[in-house]
Amino acid sequence: MVLLNVHMTHFNKLFHWTRLLNGGCLRKKQTVNSLRKSPTSVRIALFGFYGYGNLGDAAIQETAIQGFKRIVPNPSIWGVSLNPADTRKRHNIPSFPIYRTNYDENFFQENMENKKKTFEAIKERIKGIRLLYEIAKFLRRRFRPITSFENELLFLLKIYNFLKNFDFLIISGGGAVDEYWGGPWRHPYAFFKWAVMCKIAGSKLIVVSVGVGSIRSKLSRFFYKRGLAIASYRSFRDNGSRRLVERMGIRGEQYIYPDLAFGFQVSNKIKFTQPLSDKRIIGIGPLPYFDPRVWPEKGLIRYNNYLDKLASFVLWLIRNEFTALFLCGETSHDPPVISDLRQKIIGLDKNISEERLIDQVILTVEDLLSQIALTEMVITSRFHGVVLAQILYKPVIAISYDRKVYALMEEMGQSKLCLDVDGFDQESLIEKFIWLQENCETTKAEIINYVCTKRTMVESQFDRLKNILCSR
Repeated sequence: MVLLNVHMTHFNKLFHWTRLLNGGCLRKKQTVNSLRKSPTSVRIALFGFYGYGNLGDAAIQETAIQGFKRIVPNPSIWGVSLNPADTRKRHNIPSFPIYRTNYDENFFQENMENKKKTFEAIKERIKGIRLLYEIAKFLRRRFRPITSFENELLFLLKIYNFLKNFDFLIISGGGAVDEYWGGPWRHPYAFFKWAVMCKIAGSKLIVVSVGVGSIRSKLSRFFYKRGLAIASYRSFRDNGSRRLVERMGIRGEQYIYPDLAFGFQVSNKIKFTQPLSDKRIIGIGPLPYFDPRVWPEKGLIRYNNYLDKLASFVLWLIRNEFTALFLCGETSHDPPVISDLRQKIIGLDKNISEERLIDQVILTVEDLLSQIALTEMVITSRFHGVVLAQILYKPVIAISYDRKVYALMEEMGQSKLCLDVDGFDQESLIEKFIWLQENCETTKAEIINYVCTKRTMVESQFDRLKNILCSR
């Protein structure tokens, strides 16, 4: 009887998903079927591993949306993201989840909450009957692989049903080619399966200004090599990324264009100059480097060493009449880090005035840029912390944890202002800071020329893509 119920559960689930596939509905008000391909409108699915508060990724997607709207008349744009609810709210476009684990969470939230409560209630009751509890645990272990495979197959069909209504799947920027966050079966497999389903659905895959990160396993290389080979257009944000892709065996034209965040349109509300004040404000943008709470590699000692060095430097700033303004580049991960850093600074000197440690709520790209605009210069570890400071023409000292950060500073001719995250100390950071103060105007002029060139290149890539999108 128990086995029969398990199989009936699978059958009912299959019937439910088949009905969804035939109807193609995702939400009552916005459905994929309402976007059937037509000869008059370009349908774009904008894919990226974003949606949980990374403001650099948010800047990329906003630039992509505005860029495609500029070159294509009245395009229909959907997001494909880690968090469709956030994408809909942040970018005002409908969205579909990259992973099946996000599907029910975002589209059937109320139903799943009810199921979870029911399951927990049943579980508590069964625990009181030991034999029944042991049988239930055995059946769960026995049928979990089958259920997982079934769910993945059904989600692939759902992806196909989604993509067949679009002309293009566009993977837009960010570190889309990287296995560090989750291994081969996370981003690499997702990239591969979406690329394959795009081809099967008859849509074209376009890869725009992506970065290439850590790819060590053969399986990840397999997924990315096969996925990238499907693309009809590929561009990368730096020469290092292109070289890494070529080493995988990817042949054909590979363009180099800047990270799309360089093309972000700065609102008129954001001021480029520091307001009149007696405070000399320095932006401090930490990240959760080896933070056991979120980082893929757990290392509390390395995390604390990183924050200890930053705290000592900030204390030096304050004692030299500067004010530290904390910059949150990732709204879900950075606030706890900023809190830890703040506590370490206060622990070094309990007499510090709270006015010298500014920590404003930052939730959007505009919020972050508004805070950066108040600073004289920025010290940051995030790649897009550097980019967003640069588009406001702010001098930057980068504390690099990854090849991409060093590559960015080197390309701008400012590798001398880039420190290694493990190798730097308070003295080396102070030395860079003093040098930058003395050479601030020259550095700003270099940044202005560099950013203007990058903005022009971002626009030229959209012009190149116009020929592809309009000749579908």
